Amino acid sequence: MNLQHIVKRQKTKNHKQGTNMNAIKLTIASLLVVLTGCAGYPTFKLAPEQAHATLRPIEGGEWLMCHSGTYYTLKAEPKTNVIKLPVGKTLMLANYVSINDGNTIHTCMPALSFTPETTQVYMADVAYDAAGCVISIAQVDPERKTGLTMVESATVAHCPK
Repeated sequence: MNLQHIVKRQKTKNHKQGTNMNAIKLTIASLLVVLTGCAGYPTFKLAPEQAHATLRPIEGGEWLMCHSGTYYTLKAEPKTNVIKLPVGKTLMLANYVSINDGNTIHTCMPALSFTPETTQVYMADVAYDAAGCVISIAQVDPERKTGLTMVESATVAHCPK
């Protein structure tokens, strides 16, 4: 084998490794796009005059909703951190959770279904504990000492049509 043949062979080997690395980089980039919601569901927007309920998320993360059989990303209004929800029909509410406890990254997406009522204000919380991910929703209720009433009608999540 001469030197030219060895150099050519080495270039070919490096080219193949580069191609594999490019494929790996592309796969990782694609996964990040999907996981961060950049290529996800459309953002839900209510018409300004449409009746609505208000959701105040306690935790951040990516909030999702399924309404009339369609999934949407929910975006909080920047100044108030509230989300306007459609009323009168059952919807599914979910939150993508990623928690780093120092040794492990836990990810999950807890969800529930409920029917928001016009002009009501709801607070949603997501937590991760030994039992796994939990999502809860409460209605703001000034008559209660705590200021909140749990939404007892919330059920196991389903995407209603």
